[in-house]
Amino acid sequence: GITTDLNRRMAQHLNKTRGARFFHFSPPKVCVFLKHCDNRSEALKLESKIKKMSRKQKEVMIQNG
Repeated sequence: GITTDLNRRMAQHLNKTRGARFFHFSPPKVCVFLKHCDNRSEALKLESKIKKMSRKQKEVMIQNG
């Protein structure tokens, strides 16, 4: 997802307020990947690219940082 404040967004997921429905049943434990983008457009493009990746590609991306 996209946020300007990671701590606030994680708290929302953990408190089930305005968090993604997925996390209502399986709360997030840690952030495994974080990338700074210069603007929202760049962030949306990156998010779209990541969502299209296979699980294996995502695991490699996480391992490589």
